[in-house]
Amino acid sequence: MDSDGTVPSNTPSNTPSNNTPFDTPPNTPITPPPLPIITSSAAPPDSITLRLAPDKDSFSNLIDSQPSELSDVMTAMGVNKYKPGRLVPISPTEFFFCTAPPKVNDSQLNTLPSFPLLSKLNSNKTYSLIDDPGAKPLLSFLLSGYKFTTYKSKNSTTPPSPPLHLPNTPASTISQVQSIASAIYLTRTLINTPAEHCTPSHLQSSLESLSTTFPNTTTTTWVGDDLLTPNPTFSAVLPGGVCGQIHAVGRASSTPSTSPRLITLTRKLDPSYPTVALVGKGVTFDTGGLSMKSPGGMLNMKKDMGGAAHVIGLAKAVMELELKVNLEVYVPAVENNVDSKSIRPLDVIRSINGVTTEIGNTDAEGRLILADALALAASKEPDVIVDFATLTGAARVALGTAVPAYFSNSASFSDLLTEAGHEVDDPIWRMPLYEGYEGRMKSRVADLRNVPSDGGMGGAITAACYLRNFVKKVGGKKEGENEKKEEEVPWIHFDVNGADGAGWGEAQGFRAALEMITKMQK
Repeated sequence: MDSDGTVPSNTPSNTPSNNTPFDTPPNTPITPPPLPIITSSAAPPDSITLRLAPDKDSFSNLIDSQPSELSDVMTAMGVNKYKPGRLVPISPTEFFFCTAPPKVNDSQLNTLPSFPLLSKLNSNKTYSLIDDPGAKPLLSFLLSGYKFTTYKSKNSTTPPSPPLHLPNTPASTISQVQSIASAIYLTRTLINTPAEHCTPSHLQSSLESLSTTFPNTTTTTWVGDDLLTPNPTFSAVLPGGVCGQIHAVGRASSTPSTSPRLITLTRKLDPSYPTVALVGKGVTFDTGGLSMKSPGGMLNMKKDMGGAAHVIGLAKAVMELELKVNLEVYVPAVENNVDSKSIRPLDVIRSINGVTTEIGNTDAEGRLILADALALAASKEPDVIVDFATLTGAARVALGTAVPAYFSNSASFSDLLTEAGHEVDDPIWRMPLYEGYEGRMKSRVADLRNVPSDGGMGGAITAACYLRNFVKKVGGKKEGENEKKEEEVPWIHFDVNGADGAGWGEAQGFRAALEMITKMQK
């Protein structure tokens, strides 16, 4: 029976599907909306001139420079006081815009400064901002223009953003913030797109489209049972030889568009450049599997591919900004569905590096697919691995929806990331990769469990401890104080919410990671 108690009718298998106008073929990349138009060119003569007032003193100076008659009128209208976000008319063709005062960068958790100008502009006008706002406010301006209206019936009537001319802002600054904003738009759109239209095959097409756009890149994808077929890419250096965990999680969805897959992109520029590996969890919908979620718990699970969205967007930004790094991207993409082929609690599966995992909960699937991808990435020994995943509710309980948790086995890269987040006002917070919890992930019948045997306390930490088993160098050893220990690739693990407090897709830790990669250039 259906959940409403009715008995479903027997629908013939050849009945046409109820397609909507929004259905997209599986081989179509998902595209974000356009950015607001900004340009460094001179504005046409009929443009409205904008001046910035970043604080009370500058606003007072601008007001004092006006004729007394105008000052009196402004006082009578009640617009002679500085108020962040206020657009003050001076004449029909000139306005003052009160920006928020600059923040004192004394906190690791600063956020991007607000620049709410776009919503106050008339779409039928052209504007010239003659003061240079700087990169951060300009990025905030572009990000405020994001609208996800694909599924709105009146989408075609949405007015375009008015052009904004910035004659005194360097063209290089405009180009840089456009590249970053465009990549964040892509990340947001991938997360916001419903699971029916953002399947593993759509993630594949979106990553492959980057390969056709940027030179020196190649993509390879293994789909379905190909994940279980030994091939030189896997078995030459990894004892497991096959991506058993990606396949096990995703095998309950076997349509051409939802079959499990590992999607990779490689960008090789120069052997002397540092190599960055990006790994993103791509669970395009998560029912929880046989350990099924409640209706409320399942409601927002279209965003469970937020990690994949982050690394696809990051790859776009790195290549569009022409950063001098080699790039390796890994996206394990699955649906965690319910079927006769679903993995069961207490099943044992094997990862690509030969480590076996006993399933304690089929709803802890993200770490399983990440494990295969991380092990493959670690086998190439990049300078650093950065993974993004909407992994645990425990991270949200600890830090809320706006501050992503991150873990790292490298003090130097953790310091570099923290510094980068501070500089670009991207709030992130390091959590402990506590070795004392590693024993909780051991199994009596396999090497590991995917959830602790003693309950869920410290769930974000135990998830990171599980993943740490898959960032070891193949055959690598180093001398410890008392025993030999396997050497690890430097690794950063982001546990993100993937959405803002209102539920819209959001790039979190994105700008911090991008700035860290920028700093890695030689």
